[in-house]
Amino acid sequence: MKTLTKEEFDSTCERLGEEGVALKADGFDDCCVGTCSRFNQPEILAYSISAVIERLMEPEEVTSLDAWEFFEYNIIGVWVGEGTPCFIEDTP
Repeated sequence: MKTLTKEEFDSTCERLGEEGVALKADGFDDCCVGTCSRFNQPEILAYSISAVIERLMEPEEVTSLDAWEFFEYNIIGVWVGEGTPCFIEDTP
């Protein structure tokens, strides 16, 4: 799945920031793939799960299992309000 360039990400965040709701997943700007539209709710940022897992594994000592465990507990398992980003599972 293609992720946004820095310029695309910054522009998207600026546009969504006008609504004052969308929140970023800190440290994963280059893992963002776009936005998610939901019925009768504000648009939110959408991130690639595989890109996030790859980023978490960048320190060579972090295993895939450790990265998934961290992701499930500390990233996808966190609710910070209606602007909480979504995470999309990439499909071939």
